Amino acid sequence: VTLSSNKPVIIDANYGNEQHYVLKNLSTDEASVYTYHGHGNVDLYVAINRPVSVNDFDCVSRNQTNDEYCGFSGIKGTDIYVLVTGADRSVDTHLVVIAEGLLPAPPEPQDLCTTLSEWSPSYYYPTGMQVQYYGHRFTAIQDNWGADPFDNYWYWNYQGSCK
Repeated sequence: VTLSSNKPVIIDANYGNEQHYVLKNLSTDEASVYTYHGHGNVDLYVAINRPVSVNDFDCVSRNQTNDEYCGFSGIKGTDIYVLVTGADRSVDTHLVVIAEGLLPAPPEPQDLCTTLSEWSPSYYYPTGMQVQYYGHRFTAIQDNWGADPFDNYWYWNYQGSCK
């Protein structure tokens, strides 16, 4: 399955235990690969510029949940190969590659989050409200009460890094 930067996909349990994905020609220097949400226990394997397997990878994340992460820097122009195992026992789990770092477009101004409030699980966020969370910017696309921006993509739109 071909991936696009910053666009989550749902891992389909009907396609079996091991599912392969690729993001071709990364346009940024940095990328973070996440699995999140849903139920089950997937594991994440990632390789740069070569097909990935459980025996050949550059990063592996094997938490006891669906929350897995691998991060890379200095990889502009490469292909990112992703393998998710345990997929056949997962429900509604998502995979996303967040492209970060030096973009080919003109650089964004430095501190894009100075005027944004830090996200908190204790607050109500109306549609259109912008927040920062772990160095990233998000805009609420639905009213919500403290829904975590990384775990609730249906409430939040990812706007990019603060820097």
